[in-house]
Amino acid sequence: MVKFKLLLLLIFISFIPSAFAGGFYSSPSHRGHIATCHIATSVAIENKGIFNLVVAIEFLKEPLDKAPFTSGDYEEMMKRLNVEWSGVVSKRILTSNNYKVTDLAVLKENIEKDLEVLISESKKKHNVDPNAEVVFSIGSFYLVNLNNE
Repeated sequence: MVKFKLLLLLIFISFIPSAFAGGFYSSPSHRGHIATCHIATSVAIENKGIFNLVVAIEFLKEPLDKAPFTSGDYEEMMKRLNVEWSGVVSKRILTSNNYKVTDLAVLKENIEKDLEVLISESKKKHNVDPNAEVVFSIGSFYLVNLNNE
């Protein structure tokens, strides 16, 4: 009976989106034209311990100039960006195995640059006008302390 309860508890925990480092989930957006997704990646902060770095990227699905959005190519590009960004961000975060707290601002800037490169490459790949607007923001960028759990 104890094994059954333990198994049931583990199954329940596996359904919690933030239960695993590196987990990825897409939160429902009530804002309509915005897609928000999060990732959590374990990082070591010098002299502090292990933390989960949580990053959320928001892409505006429909630009100010609605003309490109009416094309299937733009729509497909946005769908792919909503998936591909997590790999780019995870790769950037995992380039170092130990960060100082002061390194996090530079890391965030590098993530923004990597996303701009990803967007540029995606425009070429999907035959979207290079001047087509793709709006994104880093909505969340914070550490979750794993040391006291």
